[in-house]
Amino acid sequence: MTDKKTPLSCNLDLYKLLTEKSAAKLEVYEKLKAVFLDFKSVLSEIHTELSVDVCGVNEAIEISFEDVSAFETKFQAAGDVLYCYMHSNVFALDEQHYVLQHSHLKKNPNDAFFGTLNMYYFMADSVRYNRLNDNGILLARILVNRNGNFFVEGVKPFGEMERFDESRKLTHEVLKGITEKVLRYMLEIDLTLPPKAHAQLMSVADIQNVRQEMRFKTKQTLGFMKR
Repeated sequence: MTDKKTPLSCNLDLYKLLTEKSAAKLEVYEKLKAVFLDFKSVLSEIHTELSVDVCGVNEAIEISFEDVSAFETKFQAAGDVLYCYMHSNVFALDEQHYVLQHSHLKKNPNDAFFGTLNMYYFMADSVRYNRLNDNGILLARILVNRNGNFFVEGVKPFGEMERFDESRKLTHEVLKGITEKVLRYMLEIDLTLPPKAHAQLMSVADIQNVRQEMRFKTKQTLGFMKR
């Protein structure tokens, strides 16, 4: 036997990019899939807990959980819906992103690729009445690297979770804490009535749109495009 390695027949730069950089991105994707499965179990747990405690007090409050697909899930609490999806792509951060200043990521650039778990808030009626022009709000997104290290970006502060820490992993308990915080943010959002001056005029088209929204319900599930 010999210790000599078989010489490469392919381009060395292409070899390194595929076996190092591309391989790292594949690891991120596999890690994100595992995280999203765990996230679904978190939502299922919260659904069970709230169904027992809340619905036992008031049966009129609707609480539901739907595992829509491998990439998407939905959680409804009363009149609010949390749509969550994992992006099928793996991302590099913008060069100016504060997380890239972390010493670990400077030393290990292949750990600076992240998969994203996105959590959007929608009004339940927007989905129920198929109001396609209604916008959702990105409440939070969790960015996870191949090692299970993560940080959170959100519309409200997430404290230490906003920092990257190579010693911190996205465990089931941590994921549940983040999810409960996002659900609390969602339930704290109130629909604000526009000023009377903005509602004084209504067109015939507006009336027809209102009729369509209030008269017909749709069975179509609002989804996210897989990219």
